[in-house]
Amino acid sequence: FVSLGFYTYFAGRGVPLILLAFMGYVWLTRRDVFRRQWRQWALMFGVMVALALPLVVTLQQQPEAEGRVGELAVPLTEARQGNFAPLAEYTLTTLSMFHSTGDGEWLYNIPDRPIFGLIGAAFLWLGVGFAIYDLRFTIGTRRRQHTDDRLLITDYRLSSAFLLLWWLAGIAPAFVSVPPASLGHTILAQPATYLLTAVPIWRLGIRDWKWRPIANRQSLISLFLGLLLVGSIAARDLPDYFVNWPQRGMVRFLYRADIRDVALYVNDHPDLTDFGISGLLAGPWDRIALEMGLDGDTAVSPRWYNPERAVVLMPWLSFAGQPRVTAVFSDWLTPTGERAGGYKLNRVNQSLQMQDDVCFTNGLCWVAANYDAAAQTLDLAWRVSGELDLPPFALISNPPPPGVYNGPRLAVFAQVWDGDGRFLSGDDGLWVDPYTLQPGDVFMQQHRLPLPADAAPAALAFGLYDPMTGQRILTGDGREFLRLEIGD
Repeated sequence: FVSLGFYTYFAGRGVPLILLAFMGYVWLTRRDVFRRQWRQWALMFGVMVALALPLVVTLQQQPEAEGRVGELAVPLTEARQGNFAPLAEYTLTTLSMFHSTGDGEWLYNIPDRPIFGLIGAAFLWLGVGFAIYDLRFTIGTRRRQHTDDRLLITDYRLSSAFLLLWWLAGIAPAFVSVPPASLGHTILAQPATYLLTAVPIWRLGIRDWKWRPIANRQSLISLFLGLLLVGSIAARDLPDYFVNWPQRGMVRFLYRADIRDVALYVNDHPDLTDFGISGLLAGPWDRIALEMGLDGDTAVSPRWYNPERAVVLMPWLSFAGQPRVTAVFSDWLTPTGERAGGYKLNRVNQSLQMQDDVCFTNGLCWVAANYDAAAQTLDLAWRVSGELDLPPFALISNPPPPGVYNGPRLAVFAQVWDGDGRFLSGDDGLWVDPYTLQPGDVFMQQHRLPLPADAAPAALAFGLYDPMTGQRILTGDGREFLRLEIGD
């Protein structure tokens, strides 16, 4: 299971370090235990290495797959250059996540909320103190070779020391990576953290207290402290993580809860099969989230678009309102009164005046343009004449490795030229998901073309290309772009 963990999350690679540190500790303090166990440990590491070999070979053949790790290791990179300030800052911030300032990411936490309240933090740090004492005690005892029964290295002291090593190795990734105090980067320490909070109660239970008032009431005190610890954590965490956190707008956005609500609405309205839906188009993940929420027999064809730059005009119904951004074509939509989570179902309220119909070889046709000289924007409308000819979309991790393109294989370029044909301004992009478009669809998108001071714009040029290769897509009559004179 340790080796299989290497394949699932980067933090899993720290588990062998915990085991090796513990083995070294056992060798240092309990040679008799080490002599009994070393063969089993060797077998365990042998199996671990064998199962991990395919991953090692793959990473050697594809070093770019580790690019994300290099992007996150800012404190470590700075330390190698002699600047240890980020490393010290990240270490202090991570150690503070248990009682002061926690993970700042909405994805895992109410931002900056510490893991424990006052009671839980007190139990944790008391447990850490006990574990440090046991670690120092056992090492010191081994070094001095005591024979006093009171100083024997008991199994529980070994367990306590192992717990401390586990905890330190588990939180160590947050010392050297961005962001500090990350719950995701310290996931390996989660079990050890909660076990450490129970160490003070456990120490009462093993009856090694010599102070008579405590020794006479160990069971009662242990029960009280256990109830106090669990009760304080439950009273704080249950409402925060099961009520407050899921209702936060950013959490709903990150976990696509509103998209799930749209799926439930569509399941209840089987007649609604073709519609637009707004999103940020950050990869295929919104589309996949909607597909996961749909019933198996629900046949729908959603068209995804980014409302910051585009709108779908056909189909004439669209779910809009999420994410909460400025929609440039909001005046083209009128709410129907139906809602699905944060989305509102809208209908198109005006007709597009089509000027021309120039088709490109991939099946997309330009039908209208409107240049606003004051706002320095160009609105282009497009119609899908048939099945779009698009290269396949490769599913790549988000964020992608450095230098790896993970966007759609179609984009629109728009440029402003002066009277001599010199470039003044340009804006490229496609703010609809081309892989969701169907024949007959119409959409409009806005290009922003800020001009230099005293520029004299004379013409507009626009066309299609593959942003991965840079290759332009030709019109049916062989042109690389269309040109419109400003003022026509």
